[in-house]
Amino acid sequence: MDNQLRVFRVFLASPSDLGEERRAAREIVEELNAIWAKETDLRIELIGWEDTLPGAGRPQALINADLDKADLFLGCLWQKMGSPSGALGKTGFEEEFDRALARNQKTGTPEMWLFIKEVDAARISDPGEQLRRVLKFRKTQEDGKQLLFKEFKDVTSWRELLRSLLLRRLLRAIANQPVIVKEEQAKGSARTQEKVTDSEAVPKSPSKPGPAFTILADLIEEAAVKVRVKELLAFDRTGALPAASTARLLLFAATNYDWNWQHIEFGAHEINSMYLHREAAPLTGQERIFLLRTILLDTFSINPGWYWINKWKVPTRTWLTYLAISDSDESMRAAAVQLANRLAFPLNKGPKAARPIIKILKDEKPAVRVAGLTFLGVHGVTRDEAAIRELVADEDKEVRIAAERSLRLLHFRISPEAELKRSIRDRDNFDENLVDSLRPVAKRIGNDSLLEATSHASGALRTFAASELLSRDAVTDELARRFTRDEARAVRECGYKFLAAHGEALNFTDVKNALRGSYLSNEPNWNKGDPEVVIRAAFERLSENELAQKVIALNDESAIAVRVIGSKLQQENLEVIRKLLAGELDKLLERVKSLRPAEKPSSLLPLLSLWAPSDPFEAAKGKIETAALEILAAKPAMESRALFLRYLSTDTSKSGQLIASLRGLAKVGVADDRAKLLPFVSSKSEAIEWEASNAYLALSPTIVAAANDLLASPTRTKVWCIVSRALKTNDTAVWTVLEKLLLSEDEDIRRMACYFAVKTQTKKQLEELLNKYLTKGWYYYNVVVTIDRVLYAPKDLVALFLSDEEKWAAQWD
Repeated sequence: MDNQLRVFRVFLASPSDLGEERRAAREIVEELNAIWAKETDLRIELIGWEDTLPGAGRPQALINADLDKADLFLGCLWQKMGSPSGALGKTGFEEEFDRALARNQKTGTPEMWLFIKEVDAARISDPGEQLRRVLKFRKTQEDGKQLLFKEFKDVTSWRELLRSLLLRRLLRAIANQPVIVKEEQAKGSARTQEKVTDSEAVPKSPSKPGPAFTILADLIEEAAVKVRVKELLAFDRTGALPAASTARLLLFAATNYDWNWQHIEFGAHEINSMYLHREAAPLTGQERIFLLRTILLDTFSINPGWYWINKWKVPTRTWLTYLAISDSDESMRAAAVQLANRLAFPLNKGPKAARPIIKILKDEKPAVRVAGLTFLGVHGVTRDEAAIRELVADEDKEVRIAAERSLRLLHFRISPEAELKRSIRDRDNFDENLVDSLRPVAKRIGNDSLLEATSHASGALRTFAASELLSRDAVTDELARRFTRDEARAVRECGYKFLAAHGEALNFTDVKNALRGSYLSNEPNWNKGDPEVVIRAAFERLSENELAQKVIALNDESAIAVRVIGSKLQQENLEVIRKLLAGELDKLLERVKSLRPAEKPSSLLPLLSLWAPSDPFEAAKGKIETAALEILAAKPAMESRALFLRYLSTDTSKSGQLIASLRGLAKVGVADDRAKLLPFVSSKSEAIEWEASNAYLALSPTIVAAANDLLASPTRTKVWCIVSRALKTNDTAVWTVLEKLLLSEDEDIRRMACYFAVKTQTKKQLEELLNKYLTKGWYYYNVVVTIDRVLYAPKDLVALFLSDEEKWAAQWD
């Protein structure tokens, strides 16, 4: 008789501003159930306020009845705390959270997961009542550290995060069920029991017991003896095994379950506990495979383990091919193929029958076939085309889509012009990623084909073609005018830029209206335009006298004229810019005001005046000052120092001048100027904080002394400023200050300190650092993972990990 279906109930609690995330959660649950319900007796039931049946009584009380049945409380917040529930001034979310937490503390259920969506910094600066309550609630949870708390950026990252966590939870639920749940599990799956005969298979265990087997056998016997005399069963832990032995037995049990029943992975606590005792005893090959699977499936960088793989000495090509083809878990097979893709590992090389990619494309699971097609889209060659075409008619929709995309990417690399013409003829869709694949091969596409592409329905493709034609000086006057009427603003910019550079008299107001998008919308890159690019192209053709007249006009274009003038001035001619800032600009402003009446104020000026001057002449003056200071900062000279100091202002409407002045002082300031920088080192503006911190470092006698001052109140901006400057100046002495940050509660700050360590320390120093860090009594997993990867991962993977760190670091510059 079939086992009764087990239901894992998840209660989703969130205010109304997360409707898209709620829909995504339901889609993820349906997707997981579609896979797991067929293979196991477990399914997820997602419960929310939408599912509560109508009835008598307080609405929230009816919702609470559903909440009380949940195995997992899934809370999600963004900018709202929710509507009043009718109980003691709480919102519905607060009542649900408090109720679930109280039950959790009393009975251990439900599990508590909390997610908070990132909020724009500008919104946080003026939060309003609802967001203020959210921020207060968040601070309470961060300080309390009593439940799983994660932050996500958008719906895409929410999907990835929730899918991964729910999948892990399902695996744990299955691992904790009785040993015999299905007849086929008792026998072992076909894949699990399958004998691997391939030359690339994972090496067999030795026929005679080696050190690892002998030590493990002795440990099991020691534990058995203690069990027989009831020492291990005493409540006071009398006679308990050493921590290293206990961790080793846990690994043995988990590996045995994983290898003989169904795949599981170590949790973060288990693998880190094992890592503390990593030198205690050698491991068997199966245990190393188990740990390898655990670290490869780690999406949060919290599971170290390359130390054991390094000791194993099995080459990457052996275990990676094995996991991609023969692992019994589809998620592991897909993850192995994805890793091969990132490594450019040759899955499609060798004799046809023995090529790993052929087996991957025939995998029974769609997700693995999709991963294989994605690999070929990046690394495929001509002979792979036939294998891809077979999947264009696959029974799975996602596989069919991936096959078509893989074919197009393959053709774009091999014969870009022919494929572009075919795509245009067949009116194929183009997204930005497909267009990006054309950029490396753009030189192999002729002007005629690009001209055809400028009429395609895809704004991304039209923008690529228009930009490429403009860079080749292959745009005509007629084509440029057509560009200015295009729906995509980036194409319009190309047209206007051509006309401006060729002397066309443009109405700049029309240009601005044509290129400016909505400040509130998230436009794709192909629908963004920059009027300043066009105006600057027009001004580049003007004489010095004509540019001077543009400056004197004191309007929106005056600052652009100053930038063009500055770009043409040599160092010895910058006095004209300094005179402008020293008083000439003020005189000009008074003269213009006396000759021209102020413009009629806009109805928006009272609102805009919160950020900028309401007087249009004052606004133009501010932009000119910013442009002039930026010119002086880019071409630093001691003669400009007094001006930089003069423009150090806390006026929020003059942030541009302040940033340029701080940048200039970093180059020409003196040590005595540091005191004047302190008010800006703690600015709420990250740009100001960065420039002030950088100037403070530059003007200090040593980076170490300055770093100690700045890190009295560490922030991500200050820490990265120190790391960046120390790396540029090759100053490793600052590590004495940065090392302490490995214990920071801020994950990014810890990662910055790790980044500096792996960039500057030798292998021996890193080993000493890791050993010392693990003896602190408490430590952060991501620090251990980072150092473990750099020290012990295979060389090709170390290069990949370091590349990931470089990309991560680039976001802070």
